[in-house]
Amino acid sequence: MTTIMKRETEMAEPVAGGAVGSNLAAVGGLTVLGVSTGIDPLVLVAALVGAVWSQTAAPPTQFVIRLVGIVGSSVLAVLAAPIAASVITGMPAVPDGIAHPMLAPTLALSIGYLGHRVIMPNVERLVIGLFGSMPGMRGRDDEP
Repeated sequence: MTTIMKRETEMAEPVAGGAVGSNLAAVGGLTVLGVSTGIDPLVLVAALVGAVWSQTAAPPTQFVIRLVGIVGSSVLAVLAAPIAASVITGMPAVPDGIAHPMLAPTLALSIGYLGHRVIMPNVERLVIGLFGSMPGMRGRDDEP
């Protein structure tokens, strides 16, 4: 008995290539930025991994939106992680065995993952709440 299987062809997602391209462009650009400015490479890689990881969990979007999300989250994580690690290691409740170099990459990964979808929208809401509506920002009062 012979069974004939019907071969189904599927089209690739139209944004799949853009997702790979945006990830590579962001990683390449931020690596050059990190090397030239002297950023800790371990923190930079952790921030990039977190930012790219968050984009894989996001719905398919355009190349530019992914690129902005990866770069914005990575820069936020690279700048905020060492500061947060210093604050945490300086707290009296933290044991002496936890060092700054051990904590900074973990925080960079977490901030990179949460940056584009959680942290940046809340910062934008805070700015709008403090300073009112500003030209070019979402949530302006004069929009219909």
